[in-house]
Amino acid sequence: AINQLRIKINSQRLHDLLTEGGLVYYRLNFEPLNGERSFNFPLRGERELIDTDNYYFRYRTLDLGVNLRFSGLKRLTVYKVKMYFFLEDEPGRAHKESADHYVITGGEAGNNLTDLERFRLKMGLNGLKQLGDQQMGRVGVNGSVDVDGTRYGARKGETWCDQFWTWLAIEASEGNGFTDINPDNVPAYFRDPKRDGMWEVYHENKKQRVAGEDSQFFNDGRGDWGKVFYDPVKGNPKYGSLGDMLMASHHIFMLLSVDPINNRIYSLEGNTGNQVKVRRLKVFDELPDPYSDDLPPRNYTVGIGRLKRYMFTQGR
Repeated sequence: AINQLRIKINSQRLHDLLTEGGLVYYRLNFEPLNGERSFNFPLRGERELIDTDNYYFRYRTLDLGVNLRFSGLKRLTVYKVKMYFFLEDEPGRAHKESADHYVITGGEAGNNLTDLERFRLKMGLNGLKQLGDQQMGRVGVNGSVDVDGTRYGARKGETWCDQFWTWLAIEASEGNGFTDINPDNVPAYFRDPKRDGMWEVYHENKKQRVAGEDSQFFNDGRGDWGKVFYDPVKGNPKYGSLGDMLMASHHIFMLLSVDPINNRIYSLEGNTGNQVKVRRLKVFDELPDPYSDDLPPRNYTVGIGRLKRYMFTQGR
């Protein structure tokens, strides 16, 4: 089930046909971000007639509804969706196609989500909503309402990658996401996450990271290759789950989906070019030796950080 799929119609011809009750058909392409094969709805090259009652002409919005079910969807999976429009007098080819949309499936009736699954799903769905607001010019570099990530607690002109992930986690946990979190396990980027002033007590040097079982990323906070050590499983993003926080040398972002087939991950990020974005990143097959002389460029691969799971294992 997908909670909602809504399309903005910019084509004047499509708008006129839908407003006047003309026959317009559609086909949806679903590309699972886990690397599995994409598929169409309807199947076998068929097309679905658009119900013009679902078109709100004043806002140019086509709303396919809520709690949507399509044959072939898998549970708790992220999909990239594109909609193709067909006209009655042009049956052989698509007249227009939509921009890419991202959706996350939930659970079917009788197959309830666990608290943890619900928490992760809420983070992902809210993150995609922020992506939509970004694309409509409300957040970040084009922000007419929330300039520079101020929606997420950043000051104007301040970096806000960490505030974005933190805000999503707090919203998903209804304000209780940091219950019983050991402050030694929280990156300095969070800027006093428990709001109790204890960060400076635990860390005289605000860049200091505490080396330990639950804090295995940069042990000096500067991201120098020679200072990095790894947990070969926990440190690799391809073993992560929706909602996990990933950390590079100077950036924090949320894991959206893992593609083990093509060795990629998809991330949902704040403050990438002062915007909310979905990015596709290559990850290491195996994490490299940080002391070797032939390390790949940092901007080519992801794997130098550690999946932070404290949000989902402590106090939840």
